[in-house]
Amino acid sequence: MRELKFRGRPYTNDAWIHFTLGSFLKANTPSPVLINPATVQQFTGLCDKHRQEIYDGDILRVGMRRGDSNGWTKEQVAWNDRAGEWGLVRNGEFMQMQMQRDPKLRELIGNIYENPDLLKTNGPSLSA
Repeated sequence: MRELKFRGRPYTNDAWIHFTLGSFLKANTPSPVLINPATVQQFTGLCDKHRQEIYDGDILRVGMRRGDSNGWTKEQVAWNDRAGEWGLVRNGEFMQMQMQRDPKLRELIGNIYENPDLLKTNGPSLSA
């Protein structure tokens, strides 16, 4: 069984702190870091075309293969409690994120905390 990985931002600065539940609970430091719980994101187990880890709340540039043409959209990564799986949110609608989808068709371009404006525009105008 794989260990669950997370990241979060402390109240004191904007640097991401990566941790596992085991390392977080075992931390015996003289000055513990207080992480803002609203920023904690779980690793999905997937990576993008540059082998960057994809976390809940990340924004991806996703390639959609339709016939002979490729279209690109921007999607937010999210967990779907009802389906019990990671997926993509576009315009407030949840879509399945196919685990077997080619990693070359997804690129990490930001996240909802540092780049919320990325989600304001969407559509096929994104160049490949």
